[in-house]
Amino acid sequence: MAKISKNIVSFNAGELSSKMDSRIEQEKYAFGCRTLENFIATIYGAVERRPGLEYVATQKSNSAKGRVVGFEHSVDDTYILLFENQRLQFFTGGASPSPVFKPFGTEDLSALSSFIVAHWKCDDNLSDTVVVDADGATHNGAASANTDTLTTTDAAGNANTALDLGDAAYITVTDHDDFSFGDGTNDSPFTIAIWVRYETDGGRQTIIAKDDQGINSEWKLQIFNDDTLRMTLFDESTGGSYTVFSGTSISDGWHFIVVTYNGAGGTGAASEFRQDDIKFYVDWSLIPTSIATIANYTAMENLGADVLIGAVGVAFADKWVGDVDNIAIFNKELTPAEIAALKGVDSTTAYSITTPYLTADIPTLKFETSADVLFITHPSYEQRRLSRFDDSAWFLEESDITTGPFRDENDDTAKTITSSALVGQVTLTAVGHSPFVLGTTAGHRPSGNSATSKSQTGALFKLVHATGTPSIGETIDSTTVDAATTALAVPKGITWDFTTNGTWGTGGPSTIVLERSYDSFTTKETIVTVTSLANKNIVTSGTEEFADATYRARVTNGDGTGDASIQISVRDTSHVGIVEIIQVATPQSATAIVLKTLGSTDKTHRFSEGSFSNFRGWPIDVTISAEERLTFVGSVSGPLTTWGSASGDFTDYSGGTDDNSSIIFTLVGTGQQNRIRWVIPREALVIGTVGGAHLLGASKVDEALTPTNVRARLQTTKGSEDVAAIMINQAVLFAERGGKKIRELLFDFNSDSYKADDLTVFAEHIMGEAKTDGVVDMAYQRTPDPILWCVRNDGQMAIMSYEREQKVFAWSRLVTVDGDADSSFESVAVIYGGERSEDEVWVTVKRTINSGTVRYVERFKPRNWGADEDDAFFVDSGFTYDSTATSSITTGLDHLIAETVQVYADGVVFDEAVVDGSGDITLKLNGVTTTASTVQIGLGYTSTLKPMKLNIENQGRSATYHILEGVLSLFKTMRGEWGSSTDNLNPIVYRKAGESSAEFPLTTDDIEMDFEGEYDKSGTVIVRQTDPVPMTVLALSLDVQVEPD
Repeated sequence: MAKISKNIVSFNAGELSSKMDSRIEQEKYAFGCRTLENFIATIYGAVERRPGLEYVATQKSNSAKGRVVGFEHSVDDTYILLFENQRLQFFTGGASPSPVFKPFGTEDLSALSSFIVAHWKCDDNLSDTVVVDADGATHNGAASANTDTLTTTDAAGNANTALDLGDAAYITVTDHDDFSFGDGTNDSPFTIAIWVRYETDGGRQTIIAKDDQGINSEWKLQIFNDDTLRMTLFDESTGGSYTVFSGTSISDGWHFIVVTYNGAGGTGAASEFRQDDIKFYVDWSLIPTSIATIANYTAMENLGADVLIGAVGVAFADKWVGDVDNIAIFNKELTPAEIAALKGVDSTTAYSITTPYLTADIPTLKFETSADVLFITHPSYEQRRLSRFDDSAWFLEESDITTGPFRDENDDTAKTITSSALVGQVTLTAVGHSPFVLGTTAGHRPSGNSATSKSQTGALFKLVHATGTPSIGETIDSTTVDAATTALAVPKGITWDFTTNGTWGTGGPSTIVLERSYDSFTTKETIVTVTSLANKNIVTSGTEEFADATYRARVTNGDGTGDASIQISVRDTSHVGIVEIIQVATPQSATAIVLKTLGSTDKTHRFSEGSFSNFRGWPIDVTISAEERLTFVGSVSGPLTTWGSASGDFTDYSGGTDDNSSIIFTLVGTGQQNRIRWVIPREALVIGTVGGAHLLGASKVDEALTPTNVRARLQTTKGSEDVAAIMINQAVLFAERGGKKIRELLFDFNSDSYKADDLTVFAEHIMGEAKTDGVVDMAYQRTPDPILWCVRNDGQMAIMSYEREQKVFAWSRLVTVDGDADSSFESVAVIYGGERSEDEVWVTVKRTINSGTVRYVERFKPRNWGADEDDAFFVDSGFTYDSTATSSITTGLDHLIAETVQVYADGVVFDEAVVDGSGDITLKLNGVTTTASTVQIGLGYTSTLKPMKLNIENQGRSATYHILEGVLSLFKTMRGEWGSSTDNLNPIVYRKAGESSAEFPLTTDDIEMDFEGEYDKSGTVIVRQTDPVPMTVLALSLDVQVEPD
């Protein structure tokens, strides 16, 4: 029998699989743990108790999972986004994490004073009918009753008063040219902003209108009987109209509504309408729109109808039932930033916006950030972009890419499509095939669950016709100023050639220019200038990069004589037009809106269907490539395809062969044909599929990815789970198919390819041992130490301390409330914590509180709590009281009613308490009511360290060990216990013989203690912390008595 000292100086191999219990030859065995729960393995070897979770907010719905997502504009400009069922809420971090609050309104429109047509504050309260126009009283209104009989309170936080129209009163503003935004030929932009209190009454209600319901109608804004907003523009010259309606309904109560129109009406190309020409903003949130009608509309006319607020027509129909306040009309389309600025101070109501995403869809949303824009993808929804203009002004809108991309062009001449017109709303007729798919979905909305219910509404079609005039060849007199050739149409993306010949400019010189115009030469610009004294001639070419244009040659200086022979030609004789389907009548007939003017109404067999639609599916992931291409990957119909925009232009998917043109590439011949899961940008695109990982880039590493220089290479056959991969320095970390392993994709110079090492190879259990277990969400924390956070679908959190240079890949598990099945992590996100601060780790947590299920947003407190011991925070769902000394906590605990909480007050562990029905507790120490000024209160959790079985040199497996005593090397630690089993743990004693029994402060020291245990073959040691205080274990030194084989 021998007595041996055994030192365990590091634990940074993390928690190892129980299958590693006998692998003593492995280097990591000596530094591994059988259990490492609610501890964090540090790079330098110690383990720290993980910090507590502070309560931030309760989800709107406690019945369904939410998901937190980080938004990082810069280190100092970050947000947490909470996605719930068709709802998105926003949070700010820092010292006091908080929801973003909905703002109040403002009557101060001075920043937009130069654009105000009229501004009725509705503060009038006199025994007359005047409703004053605050913009110089230019357009005062007349109420149908004295204003003192209509005055009422306005929306909370708004200035002064409102007018209660009550389904009876209305306001008339005399007709004026200022309120007309069309001249019969062209429209001009305008904006309406108004506060309204809506009361549903089952019928239509008019907010504001310039519409006599006769022959003098121009525009009107109403809420229909389905509670949706509707804005209609009228073209009385044709009897036409253009109506857009909102995709979401308006609820009862006060709302701030802004409607903008970009003035897209008019003859020519401007009549290519889009559903977002008119936009609706409700409560500082952009809401989706669809076109209801666009029949025979060109432009509004300047007619004689008065403006009515709260009614429409000479019969004053469709009256407004509720209140109106702070009404303004602007003669411009307000920008999102200008709309965001139309607010006052914050309220105490959380700000949120509506989204289309259902609970079941939220886990598989993918994201990419570019400055203040977050791009969002999901295979069942059109790509969207979330734009931030202010803390409480986030606008979510469909990407609405109108240039493509497109599927392969049809080459069967027996299959054709004909359009009824070149612009506006058209009817498409197919012959020889059935390209249009019937379905129930309108606009760009999410479709049903089965393929048969997925509508083609919203799909793009490209129609290609032969150009009528591929070239012109004419002679012009170089003496005649303004003599010009016939204009030649040059579509966008097409290369043109310009040639001059002959003897001209003799005795001059004379000058001839090549001009370009986008509006039939109302305005023009010079592209090429040629000046000749006799026979100077040129041959030159270029590409029309901006839009469909017309080109001509014109004499600008006629001092010389002689005729010049001019030739202008285009190399591609095709005209490309694009339409968007808005309704499918039959498989051979559909209604569409022209987005890019068509070349002809003749039939064409050269057509292509858009790559994206509710029918074809939408991309699964998005990134921005090294060439600055907004790149989408994977869809139901293109599971292996990548679509990249033109370089530097995230809206151009029109194709081409220039180096900066957009790109479409499909992974064919690079291994099994498995659908794409994710994409990560490096020098080339790293693409993860169900069956492997690919590198998509140029033929050579030092070349750029272009349409003519694309190469895909299979790097590994390790497939991926549908969880977004994460780039960490030079590596890409991804969840392997099945969700049980995390792999590290890293370039290996020896093999000149990427390898996908298993980072869970010694911890194969870490993602859960049940068949259904696995990772469902991941996030990466950069500081204070690099840690990968992985939420498991059983509610535990697996985290890995990751420092490749030090060969540290240390896993541990986090549970909340001792792993209670009713308390579980559901999502995780990380954002920058600002300069000199730790990154912030946010989670959503499901808990059982007061016998009911709740879902909270919580944030891990920093691991470094500072120099004040009172600020140590080691409770979950916790709250900090930091004020004058008190014995009763009466605020901040409403979310823990009926729960037993732990209390750490002024650096001392107080008695546990039960939160009463009012959300209060009384502070007690050893049963005595006691005051404290800094108090941490929350749910307790247990941290457990259990090193690997003892491995003592030259001892066989049948040897038995008896640990006699030991030394715990601790850092900033209080309390805790250790022993040989969970049933045999003793408190760690910090005081020496004869010292006071009072609570010891946080201690950094080597603590010598006897160890109570029996002989066994494993030499089990357990160190545990159950109190709301920190614990860091640096090392263990054990005196072991060995009974040999």
